[in-house]
Amino acid sequence: MTDPASLWWALAEQFPTTGLWPLLLHFLEGESGRPWEVGEFDPVDEAEIDALDPRQVLETGWHDGVVPIDNPWPPGTGPLAPFGSRFPGLAPPGPETDAVAVELPAGGRARIALVSCRHPADAVALIGWTGAVNVRPAPEVSVVLRSWEDRFGAILVGLGFATMTLLVTRPPTQAKDALHLAAEVAAFCPDALWQPEEQWPYEPRDATLAALCRLVREPVWRLWFD
Repeated sequence: MTDPASLWWALAEQFPTTGLWPLLLHFLEGESGRPWEVGEFDPVDEAEIDALDPRQVLETGWHDGVVPIDNPWPPGTGPLAPFGSRFPGLAPPGPETDAVAVELPAGGRARIALVSCRHPADAVALIGWTGAVNVRPAPEVSVVLRSWEDRFGAILVGLGFATMTLLVTRPPTQAKDALHLAAEVAAFCPDALWQPEEQWPYEPRDATLAALCRLVREPVWRLWFD
């Protein structure tokens, strides 16, 4: 029986020719079929993604989902240090690399979907994935993922009920750049600061950007949306 990760690689390599991006679809643990067989989806057109600005999406996420309403910390201190209530903007692109020598983690039960799209990031919106609905709609997810594709070689690999797996081929190597990117990840997915144990491979799990830096410097990101 073919390993899903191996099949994913084979299909991803054919994407420039086929225009079909493969996704590993994971099911909600303990609930057979969800969300792919019994979920509600609302696909959108690529034009809705094109109309969005990733910086604006992240800036709104920073103010609405990360910065505390009653911020007790002076600027440059606290869990968002060295940043404050003002979104620091987009991080610089990751370093260029000649090859990607990483393996996808083995992931339990999954099925492969093929999505016709121009960018792998667009697959989220084109299938109408609702896993991040408590934080942001699918087109906003896709436009940020497009930006990460361009700057960090971050490509969408898998989706679950409320989880996302990204393969990052150009993660930051400098500490200051990792901290800047960690701010983007927090603005995109505030729950990344409080990842559940099965998603977070490190201890201790501090709810700070400094702790999140350890994730963004890895080649595989697993994000969870509450």
